[in-house]
Amino acid sequence: LISGEPGIGKTVLAEVLTAEAVERGAGVSWARAPETAGAPPYWLWTQTVRNLITAGYPAELRVHLARVPELTRLLPELAYLLGDTPISADSGETEAGRFRLADGIASTLLEAGARRCRAVVLDDLHAADRASLEVLAHVTSRLGQGALLIVGTYRATAEDLTPALQQLLAAAAQKQITLRIELGGLDEVAVRGLLARVTGREVPADFADRVRARAAGNPFFVGEIGKLLLHEGDRAGTSVTRVPPRVRDVLTWRLS
Repeated sequence: LISGEPGIGKTVLAEVLTAEAVERGAGVSWARAPETAGAPPYWLWTQTVRNLITAGYPAELRVHLARVPELTRLLPELAYLLGDTPISADSGETEAGRFRLADGIASTLLEAGARRCRAVVLDDLHAADRASLEVLAHVTSRLGQGALLIVGTYRATAEDLTPALQQLLAAAAQKQITLRIELGGLDEVAVRGLLARVTGREVPADFADRVRARAAGNPFFVGEIGKLLLHEGDRAGTSVTRVPPRVRDVLTWRLS
């Protein structure tokens, strides 16, 4: 579980991790909770199972999918892909129906991991629907039974810690295999290095320190100040005191 404020580098860290997983031969799947309203329940897992299928699957997994008709609630196209698989008539509104769906998702991921170790990234858990988080809690209870890594990112700000997310975090905290990574701001050396990469030249240490203090070490804010510096030439002081356009857009959206 990777947490931190917006722009701190949660998704970037997950990208680096999954790139290494691919190099080691693992299969990788990404799903992102949308910030906008209107996504159906279980949306994170609809994306995950669909990615698994579109990436190709062996005959053994095909047989497994045929034994889990509950998954047709997420992906009606499964009934057509697998031929004789019946579409689940269970509405899923009962506790038993929700449990069977959650267990079917967990079993499918573990079955896929048995053929090829897998990393599943669930980005922006703070924006996920309650149903998706409940499934994640169930999947977490079965981790350790197969070669499966779940990576979840979420904002740790007070307004983003919904009751459903807090319940998930509490459930995950009880598992010995859960690793929590809370990201903080960059130090002076890292800020100076990031500014050098963005601008293409070394920046004075005192200027980098002012940028770090202004942006609280947030990589996104530091990078945007660096881009502003790149466009404004030597007017370094102005670049530090101004709010870059993309940062202003993000802050305005968050405040609204």
